[in-house]
Amino acid sequence: MKRILLLFGMIACWVGAKAQINLAPQATATASACNTGPCSTLNDLNFGTCGTQQMWIPTSSPPSSVIGTDFIEFTWPSVQAFDSLIIHHAQNNARSLTGFTIQVWDGTTWVTTETVSNLPQACINRVPIQKTFADRFRMTAFQMTGSGQTSNPNFREIEIMQASTAPNDAGVGSIDQSLTSSCPGTFPVFVNLQNFGTNQITTVDIEWEVNGVAQTPVTYSQLLTLRQALVLPRPW
Repeated sequence: MKRILLLFGMIACWVGAKAQINLAPQATATASACNTGPCSTLNDLNFGTCGTQQMWIPTSSPPSSVIGTDFIEFTWPSVQAFDSLIIHHAQNNARSLTGFTIQVWDGTTWVTTETVSNLPQACINRVPIQKTFADRFRMTAFQMTGSGQTSNPNFREIEIMQASTAPNDAGVGSIDQSLTSSCPGTFPVFVNLQNFGTNQITTVDIEWEVNGVAQTPVTYSQLLTLRQALVLPRPW
C-alpha cells in the first residue's frame, strides 16, 4: 500500500509533483565529433534559447544507420539509474533527432537496450525510456526524418533524469490540464500516476486537498506499470 497526498489551490490552475534530478552534469559528455561548441556544451546547464545553435554533430544526410558511426555518450564515475531524457534542440523545424538507438556499456561491449522513434520536431523533446542502470550510456544510429535539413543535428543541452531505486515508490508524474482547461470550473483533473520504484505495486491511495480542505481519497487497485492516468472529480 502506497499513499500520496496532492495539494491544490484555487489560485494556481494546477500543480505538478515529483521533481527529478538531472544526472547529465555529473557525467563527461563526448560524441563522434563536436563542432562550434565543445562536447561539454551538451551538459553544461547553459540551455540557451530555441533558435540558437550551441553545438552540432556532423553526420551524413540522413545519418548513418550503422551503430556507433554517430553517437552522443555520457560517462559517470559510478553506476546511475535513469528513466528519461530531455533533449534541447537548437531548432524546431530542422536538424533535430526524431529517433536513436540507446546503448549501455557492460564493461566489455555496447549493449542495445531500446530504440526511440517518431519524436516530433520541437525545441524540447521529453523522452521516457525504460529504467536503465549504467555508468556509460550513448545515443547512436541517429534518425532525422523530419522537415528541413536532415544532417548535422544541433543542440543546446541534453538532460538525463534520475530514476528511483527505492522498492516501493509510487508518485505523481504530472497533473495535466483537461482537454479544455484545468483552471477553476467543472473540468476534471487528470493525474498521471507512475511507479518510480523497483517493486510491482497493486494498490495506491491518493489523498488530496483543495485549499486545505480534504477531498474523498481515490484508490488505484490494479497493477501499476510505468504510468497510469486517473481522473479526480473537481469539487468547485
